[in-house]
Amino acid sequence: MKKRLTVEEQARVDIARDALAWEEAGALDINVQHYLRGRGGRNIYDLTDGMDPNAQARDVVLGPCSVCALGGLLLAKAVRFNAVSVKDLRDLRVNRLEDHFSVDQINEIEAAFEGKSYPEMNFTHGRHVVNYEWRLAFPDPKERFRAIMRNIIRNRGTFVPNDIQR
Repeated sequence: MKKRLTVEEQARVDIARDALAWEEAGALDINVQHYLRGRGGRNIYDLTDGMDPNAQARDVVLGPCSVCALGGLLLAKAVRFNAVSVKDLRDLRVNRLEDHFSVDQINEIEAAFEGKSYPEMNFTHGRHVVNYEWRLAFPDPKERFRAIMRNIIRNRGTFVPNDIQR
């Protein structure tokens, strides 16, 4: 008998499922080194100009977004939990994912998608991680994004870097 997911595990699975569904629906355009860009490549500062910094990110009309793996997860979290502010978007605060993912998990996901992590840029201040195996296994960033989200779902809300499956 399979053990039920904890509330925390379920939240991470739900975020990954949402990010995957949005990508498959065309709402997310997956690109390396594009943390979060709105329609037409517009930066987040232009899209949120004049908005209350405490307003919820889910209220920002981004249009189809160009994102990396962490950007996709952050947007999915923003909509599902209504817990990411305009200020968080403007500050590029990926650490808002720490409500659900550990610093090590954030860095492992980043490394699997980009090839290496950028803890100083991600405000995670975690250890630097290098992982080119995912880029070799999935040269197309969209396929790599999908594989990472499926990994999180398959592994009960935890990203397992050595579980590379199609």
